[in-house]
Amino acid sequence: MSCSPRTARSWTPALCRSYPAPREIRQQHPAAVTVTGYTDAIGSAAVNDGLSLARARAVVQALRADLGGASVQFRAEAQGKGEPVAANSTAAGRQLNRRVVITLG
Repeated sequence: MSCSPRTARSWTPALCRSYPAPREIRQQHPAAVTVTGYTDAIGSAAVNDGLSLARARAVVQALRADLGGASVQFRAEAQGKGEPVAANSTAAGRQLNRRVVITLG
């Protein structure tokens, strides 16, 4: 599952609530959920790593709030500009690379 922003400025944890992650977590009852944050390739590695971790942590916080007292172990990870899904040479590609991936398991 992915929760990707339409633009970097409009992304909020509330946007992720429109994705099926909370429903999937409730249905599958995973022991752990990993949220991995990514960025585009603009900026230094240190800035991108911090930004991608902040993005992942914000989604973890939103999921915890949505799920209430569900007994799920959450983990936030940063991938920075690693593993792009599109070319960083265009605005559209960079937009696709600013995302989180939610893994149940």
